[in-house]
Amino acid sequence: MKQKNMVYATLLIGALMLSPSVFAQSWESLSTDSQSTLRPLRLSWPNLSDTQKQSWLKRVPELKAMPADQLATAQERMAEWTALSGQQRAQVEERLRNSKQPDPLARAKLWKSFTGQ
Repeated sequence: MKQKNMVYATLLIGALMLSPSVFAQSWESLSTDSQSTLRPLRLSWPNLSDTQKQSWLKRVPELKAMPADQLATAQERMAEWTALSGQQRAQVEERLRNSKQPDPLARAKLWKSFTGQ
């Protein structure tokens, strides 16, 4: 019986570690670094899905490693992204997914066509 309980406990812990809901943190519970890096998402954070939150939190180290000018550009894009409606976001994601343009400049141009800039 004791061994069976250990197996169940191990499975439960493993499931929790893999579950996106583990990452469903409130804005206030994020580290100062994460809050600073993801600042443009602050107001929309409660409305993001668990998967979206997990995705953004995984990007924090990459974003923090960027030179200041690149981080500023990324944060501008985050702000633009939060201003889009759900339908507009879906359209952008679809077009970026279907884009045959891996070049960052081409992708930036495609992004600007969506944001009207």
